[in-house]
Amino acid sequence: TARRATAHDNDSEYASSRYVCNLKLVLEELANDQLSMETYPSILPMPAGGGGGVASVRKKTGSARTGHSRFKKADKGTSFAGSRQIVFMIGGLCYSELRAVHETTKKCEKEIVVGSTNLINPEDFIENVMSLG
Repeated sequence: TARRATAHDNDSEYASSRYVCNLKLVLEELANDQLSMETYPSILPMPAGGGGGVASVRKKTGSARTGHSRFKKADKGTSFAGSRQIVFMIGGLCYSELRAVHETTKKCEKEIVVGSTNLINPEDFIENVMSLG
């Protein structure tokens, strides 16, 4: 039987040798409001206080994305506070980057929505590299 990953896996003896993608570091800075405005400038003026008016609206109405699924076993669900962060990757997203979004969302308890032009699996990556040559 396959072993399910747990939160304790990050503290395992293999955690230091596990690949951590650069996206995870950027997402953690984003979730903790520490993202550099020089490196990642905004087109629109950023709201004061980082969260803006969206946080107050969501506290009153709640989020439509609460983690509830009728196909999943009953659980308490996840409720997010603050504004929704949207990250879009041009050129594709791999499974390790998708896992980084999931882990950061759980760890920081902030809602991060990710999108991409393509979801790249290992076979597609090899085909793309071979087509360059």
